[in-house]
Amino acid sequence: MKKLANVSLMLLFASVSILGQEKMLVLEEGIKSHKGIDSIYSDFTKSYQTLDSTLASGLYTENAIYAAPGRDFVRGRPEIKQVFESFFKQVKDSGRTMDIRFRVLKRNVEKRSGFDVGIYEIRQFEGGSEVGRSQGKFGVALKRDRDGKWRFDVDIYNDVPALK
Repeated sequence: MKKLANVSLMLLFASVSILGQEKMLVLEEGIKSHKGIDSIYSDFTKSYQTLDSTLASGLYTENAIYAAPGRDFVRGRPEIKQVFESFFKQVKDSGRTMDIRFRVLKRNVEKRSGFDVGIYEIRQFEGGSEVGRSQGKFGVALKRDRDGKWRFDVDIYNDVPALK
């Protein structure tokens, strides 16, 4: 009986823990998960949580185009890495941490290419409390690179007020 109670207690804690976790990637109804592409979002989220520009830029093809709002196109992985280094440095210097979440509204995947369109949300934290939140729309072209790994080939986004 004691074993059964312990197992029940463990299951209760596990279910509470799972329910308390927030998904960093949500696929709208009808959109199929894709292991290679979904792992990009997982690694991108990790790069934001750890402020790791090498991890972030490694998710782009060698000749990728990065199109941030109000800026010229950034071309190539080394230049994209510089963008992330600068951004992550600002966050570190402010004493903050952050995370990013994605909701994919449309996805099309072929053998070696695809695209996703969706909404992102960035949350910033200071001392464990949320101190800022922004969101926007994104569109990414994805490509299966020569090494077989999926990467962003084009990344275009813009910040917008609250979206549904």
